[in-house]
Amino acid sequence: MIAVSVDYRLKDRDGVEVPLECVKDAKSAIRYLRVNARELKVDPEKVVVAGGSAGGQLASAMATITGPETNDDAYDLSISCKPDAVILYNPYFKCAPELSPPNHIVKGLPPFITFLGDEDRAITVESLESFHKALKEAGTASELYIGKGGKHGFCNGRHKDNPFFYWSLELEDRFLVEHGILSGASMVRIPEGVATISKQEYDSYQ
Repeated sequence: MIAVSVDYRLKDRDGVEVPLECVKDAKSAIRYLRVNARELKVDPEKVVVAGGSAGGQLASAMATITGPETNDDAYDLSISCKPDAVILYNPYFKCAPELSPPNHIVKGLPPFITFLGDEDRAITVESLESFHKALKEAGTASELYIGKGGKHGFCNGRHKDNPFFYWSLELEDRFLVEHGILSGASMVRIPEGVATISKQEYDSYQ
């Protein structure tokens, strides 16, 4: 896989309206990848977006929000900014209704996989259960995993003291294979000493 980190504009640093201008930047980033796919050796039909917290709002927005005001005309708007799969970590949807992805769920969305800790002070389990249910009712493939004892950003941290990082990575790998983004045997390698997450340590919804 080719990984790209998008540096979108921020309110304090760049003096822009958020999250509107952030959504524009995220959409432009996907269009840039597709316009330059050959040079960058990117498969334009296997673009996965992922984001945590506010970045989760952006990743979701690319898949769900289509209003013309959320597009920047820096790139040809006929080029799709819709991803082929979405990975969310504790997505923060508390913004203006017109920019909140749960308000824009329709048929034909790409598959979603979402992670949340049940001790996240910013996001309730109930809100993401509702988001997952709405996706499923619209015919979208959706998986939701709730890590017990997890706080905001609980999947962050590639080190042996955070088994939730590798747990989520394995689930994402399987998810991407299932939906045709990746193929072959898993290449996830878990370092020695990392604890295994048991089924009693999380709830899953599919």
